[in-house]
Amino acid sequence: SNITHGYISMIINNINKSTGKPPRPSVEKLTAIAHGMDMTFEQLNEMMNDRPKNIFGAPPTPQPLHPDIIKLIENAIPYTQGRAMVPIVGIVRCGPGGLAYEDLQGAEVADVANASDYFYLRAEGDSMDPDIKDGDLVLVHIQPQVESGELAVVIIDGEEGTLKKYMRKDNAIILQSFNRAYPPRVFVGEEMNIVRVAGKVIESKRKW
Repeated sequence: SNITHGYISMIINNINKSTGKPPRPSVEKLTAIAHGMDMTFEQLNEMMNDRPKNIFGAPPTPQPLHPDIIKLIENAIPYTQGRAMVPIVGIVRCGPGGLAYEDLQGAEVADVANASDYFYLRAEGDSMDPDIKDGDLVLVHIQPQVESGELAVVIIDGEEGTLKKYMRKDNAIILQSFNRAYPPRVFVGEEMNIVRVAGKVIESKRKW
């Protein structure tokens, strides 16, 4: 059977990212995996049933791949303590106790030590073309300030956060898009108080 890295990860983590539900592998797939791990189908099935179940809406905790599974997959990357699951959100706002996340879309692996200090924001629209496109995942480190010229997620007037190049000059904040079709937004004087930095953009990733 053709067993991919993504399929193995789905089985180990007990979550299908497309549906948000536990996967239902075929007997043929499980038999092939069991054979590669030098165990019986019954032993593998028992091991899978003993896994802790994920609570809906909570990021799944990645489990280390069995060494024999890694041997089955070319270029497989085993889980290490330096990698963590970070939640994917569609909307970030100002909440009563800090940031408020909406439109939760599961979780994605990131090479970070403390997942609670980060979130993934799914980019929407073409304002950051060509570097960041609609649907890209943007890894954000939660912090209240960034340096002028850095890429940040900024919340305006407590509403939905926007991804922009953050610039501060004299008595003004300028939010610049990469796409020149979108003019910069300028906030001066007291208007600067409605602009809040949610976090600094660390990296972006795109799936095909």
